[in-house]
Amino acid sequence: MRRALCFGITAVLLAGCMSLHEVRQTRPTRQAITAGDYSILANCVAEGLQTARRSGDLLLEPGDLIYQVIQRSEQRRATVTGYAFGGNWQLPLIDLTFTQQQAGVLIETRLLRFQGGDHPALGAKRVDERAWPIVETCAGGSVVNMPAS
Repeated sequence: MRRALCFGITAVLLAGCMSLHEVRQTRPTRQAITAGDYSILANCVAEGLQTARRSGDLLLEPGDLIYQVIQRSEQRRATVTGYAFGGNWQLPLIDLTFTQQQAGVLIETRLLRFQGGDHPALGAKRVDERAWPIVETCAGGSVVNMPAS
């Protein structure tokens, strides 16, 4: 049953989705700021996402994705990108950016969207909703939400 659901999601996702470059060109879905170090926070969030417990239903969960962490120390920034895989394709469902600023770490989330649309792709919004409690835990609960730009 789970495999059939995954294939169904795959067919929907592949119908006109964006590349990682295109995902990163969209406006953030959510922004927040917290104290701390961008690199430590990004690694904590990536580990939390990869090991997230399943809710028990058949929907896509953060732990179903493979995460890539890229550290850009010269820019004082790290990205955590969650990919859905299947066969010969991979889709970047969620992209979190952690940028060190004087006031703390700016955290931004961007989600895979259908080409030409403003709505997140199937599963991306759910993964995002499950990701932010992990972000808050890694930040020690001191995350201040900001209006998305």
